[in-house]
Amino acid sequence: MICQIRDDLAATPAEVPVHDWQIEEVERRKANLAKNPASGLSWENVKRRVAQGRLN
Repeated sequence: MICQIRDDLAATPAEVPVHDWQIEEVERRKANLAKNPASGLSWENVKRRVAQGRLN
């Protein structure tokens, strides 16, 4: 069921509502990363941590 939901959302991304607070949070995080580049993780690092069960 989860895969079906994911596939439905991916097929019509323009129809997925994005709330103002979500946009504001993304902008806040982007600004923080621009000011503190070392605070972010690479995608490869994130995938490795998830695979190892290290989510924090």
